[in-house]
Amino acid sequence: MYQATIPPPFTACSTCQTLLDKITHSDTLVLNEKQPAFDDKSEKSVSIEHYKSECCGRYVCFICISKNQRFITYCPFCPIKRPRVDQDTDTEIKSELPPYTLDNTYSSPPPYSIEAPRAINPTNSLIHYLMPNDSIISISFQYSIPPISLRSHNRLYSDSLIAGRSYILIPRDQYNGPSLSPNPVQSEEGNLLKRFQIRTKCVEYDVAKVYLDENGWDLEKAVEKWVADEKWEAINGGMSSEVRVGKAMPSRTGSAGLRKGFFR
Repeated sequence: MYQATIPPPFTACSTCQTLLDKITHSDTLVLNEKQPAFDDKSEKSVSIEHYKSECCGRYVCFICISKNQRFITYCPFCPIKRPRVDQDTDTEIKSELPPYTLDNTYSSPPPYSIEAPRAINPTNSLIHYLMPNDSIISISFQYSIPPISLRSHNRLYSDSLIAGRSYILIPRDQYNGPSLSPNPVQSEEGNLLKRFQIRTKCVEYDVAKVYLDENGWDLEKAVEKWVADEKWEAINGGMSSEVRVGKAMPSRTGSAGLRKGFFR
């Protein structure tokens, strides 16, 4: 049951602001006509004394408690919850957790495979450079390998994916011969550019292309022109290289002359 004490004089109810001294016995009789005189659970007579909260010591009149039993379990001024009216002992407040059984435990996940996914090993493969007309079927006929082996070895989920590749790998465990594809196709201009860069040791692609363009893509004439420019550069102190790489000639006026003209 809740704590009921006799309030001091001139004490008002904290909810309805009514002086507790003015609450007469007739008011409690009128209230008892609407409510039973005994509690069904405890089979005890209902007390007509006022309630004093344990948290802040405020009083709540019997009429307010009878209208709303929540004032006993909750204080409107303090955020503190108290046990309900029908909970007299601590054993009723505390409840033990139900015991766990083996049925409540979750089963362990399935074990993972120790073997890692097989990666493509280039040393166990043979490179086949793709031509514009190559396909998985045609390559499988050339090397006498099933198409499914080529797809799984190159991780091709569709035959159309070879259009974005320059070569595919042939598994050596199914083919031990040489590669049946030609060398990577390269244009004639690309070959001339590489040969010119190797002979002249010119590392700049654009400069090599300019020499070949000026000499009609004749390799020998382009090399002779390069050698003549190198000799002129050695005589004139490096002016040829600056012109060839596209660098601007230094101005005779300099930055000081420009600044002088600006201030004029």
